[in-house]
Amino acid sequence: MSNHIDEWALQCKEASDLMFAMAKHLAGEHYGVLIADKDSCVSALEDPDSGVRSAAILLCKDYWHCGTDEGFIGRCSKIVSVDPDRGCRLNAIDALGFCLRGSAHLVALATLATIAADASECVRVRNTAYTALLEIRCGTTMKTMTWDFSEEHKLVVMDGDILADILNRKTG
Repeated sequence: MSNHIDEWALQCKEASDLMFAMAKHLAGEHYGVLIADKDSCVSALEDPDSGVRSAAILLCKDYWHCGTDEGFIGRCSKIVSVDPDRGCRLNAIDALGFCLRGSAHLVALATLATIAADASECVRVRNTAYTALLEIRCGTTMKTMTWDFSEEHKLVVMDGDILADILNRKTG
């Protein structure tokens, strides 16, 4: 039993180290400010530099634990909807799924369902939105999901009933 706990702890440490390294790379000279002050990190979600925004998302989620902060959730929702940088959108989508897991947060579900159903979105963004949607709606995680990819576009085969249900709530 102890070996499994030690192995799990090591994997968590490695994941944490990777997140910090990625945030440091993305934020560049701004990293010190983001890691030193939570309010500065949350404010950086609106920075004009996409690298700083992406780093702020990672640090707010994993270092500052802003998952229950409505300001953080609101800013991530805005990034998901309108940010011109795909990397920022992907990080914000992932953060929403992680932070709102199992909450059935209606606004986030509607936003993510719209993105997942939008054929004009790139496949990676649609797949990530659908994954986050399932995390929020069902409380499921990537470890419990199995994907059936179509050969042509590598798009996750999405449950149309789930999307329709969420989208009907949004418009109904």
